[in-house]
Amino acid sequence: MNQNYFSKPHRDVGNNGDSFIVGFGDYTMGHLVVYGIPHDIRHKPLIFNGSEEIHWTTQWTGNRYSIVYHTLVPRFPLIRNLDDYRVMCRDGEWVIEYKDVDDVIKYLSKKNGLPHTLSGRKKS
Repeated sequence: MNQNYFSKPHRDVGNNGDSFIVGFGDYTMGHLVVYGIPHDIRHKPLIFNGSEEIHWTTQWTGNRYSIVYHTLVPRFPLIRNLDDYRVMCRDGEWVIEYKDVDDVIKYLSKKNGLPHTLSGRKKS
């Protein structure tokens, strides 16, 4: 989910296949440009392949939010099938249990979860 995130022309090199995006909020303009064509995504979902198609956002006024659903390129040994994970309560905390590539049981929690792929980015 993005809040007032402005992007310059780019491809999503870490994504795999199509992305689904929809915008909402009290804003005007702020189109998503794909193949040089501006798309008004405010309350109008768009499916496009962000890993292959150069895209960017135009300027807007107001508060612009967007939700983007996408699949990451499976380059981490941790990302496997959902069947490899299970949710459980451990020491009073809900965690995700999984086995790593060496069959060692590990846990993901709020404290040691995977970082978001866009962590550290700057908002406009």
